[in-house]
Amino acid sequence: MNTPTLPAPSAREFAWAWSAYTLAAVGLFMFWTWIVGLLIAHFRRNESAEPLFAAHYRWQIRTFWFSMLWYTLAMALIVASAWPVLREVLRQAPAADAGALSLSLDWTAIFTTATGALIGGASMIGIWVWSAYRLVRGMIALADARAVP
Repeated sequence: MNTPTLPAPSAREFAWAWSAYTLAAVGLFMFWTWIVGLLIAHFRRNESAEPLFAAHYRWQIRTFWFSMLWYTLAMALIVASAWPVLREVLRQAPAADAGALSLSLDWTAIFTTATGALIGGASMIGIWVWSAYRLVRGMIALADARAVP
């Protein structure tokens, strides 16, 4: 029985996909390169006639945007948890002399800020690990010429 063979993916499209993955991976350390990789993925997603590469570009785009969503929420948690301390500083600043600022905080404000910063910081590390995992998983699939889910 003859099974149809699929045409080999184009080397040019592999180069574009690898470029986008490499820029995204470097973007884990220098954010601007991830933006360039995202732009490549966005432009090439509709240009590629091969579903293998369209799946990889979609994977990269979704990885970026979900990472940014979760990073934004983690940063909002850090900022929101810092609000009790900030509120006390702003409330006590007008009453202080220009030369001496005496700040008195209650322990609840300090623990709220520290807890929020700890949870937000741990979340950011987790998001970074998740992003790195998705990029490595995509690179491995691309190296094997397999589509990602």
